[in-house]
Amino acid sequence: MSNLDTNRIKKSFNISLENNTLEQYEMFLSNFKEWKHYKREIKLNSLLDNKKIEFRVDVSSHTTGALYVNVLVDVDNDFDLLKKASCSIESLKFVLKDSNVIELEISLITLNTEWGKIVKELIESDVNLELKQFMVDGQVKSFYFEYPKMSA
Repeated sequence: MSNLDTNRIKKSFNISLENNTLEQYEMFLSNFKEWKHYKREIKLNSLLDNKKIEFRVDVSSHTTGALYVNVLVDVDNDFDLLKKASCSIESLKFVLKDSNVIELEISLITLNTEWGKIVKELIESDVNLELKQFMVDGQVKSFYFEYPKMSA
């Protein structure tokens, strides 16, 4: 393992869902090469069975090859600053029932950036970080951490 790798850690986060449907991820997932194949299988399986469907999307198949998680420091004023890359998304695991997303797990790798080092330290210190969905017009656009507010 290189020194670069020892400064990074991997961690998976479950996303808190609020009656999310697969359609809300359509624009996000359409950038993955295998999305059309998955979508066809999901539709077929949902017609044939009323069972849970699980699929994993590997980010290396994304058209840009990388997706980043940012840190949001000030919820009221910081949405223009969603450029604070802290982690790269390694994979997304969806569990569906009908067209409803009942579980979403995202595996991340911290980056060797200023915010990546901060997130790595928070994870190693067992600070409870919540990975959240950034939505615009009912569509998931990206994922982010809210920087935890420290109380005295």
